Amino acid sequence: METSLIEYIIGGVLLIIALVLITIIMLQQSKKKGLSGAISGSSSNESYFGKNRAKTKERFYSTLTAILGTIFVFLVLTLYIVHAKRVDKENEEASNISSTVSDVVSAEESAQTSEIEESSQAEASEEAEDVSSEE
Repeated sequence: METSLIEYIIGGVLLIIALVLITIIMLQQSKKKGLSGAISGSSSNESYFGKNRAKTKERFYSTLTAILGTIFVFLVLTLYIVHAKRVDKENEEASNISSTVSDVVSAEESAQTSEIEESSQAEASEEAEDVSSEE
């Protein structure tokens, strides 16, 4: 069972997407202000521009996470389908080989059986001739 090139490519892309997803998720800010925001009552972005820029960045990260997550799931399902088809094909080939081998073995066994029957018939006829010549 050798892994095909397409499986290696999809696996590599999945690894890259997983690392990018981890990085993007780690870059996203938490929705909760935490204890420091509750005590001080302020956030780190006090200006209007700072608040909107943070929201725009968060929206971008959120959208990118959703898109990459969807691509990741699609690639995992694709990899599963490709792998399943390859395994089915290999099993079918193995089944064909085993049926061919069993056909050859049964043909050899039947040939040996017929040889044994012929030799036993020849021995029986020889014994019959010996018995008749003795009389």
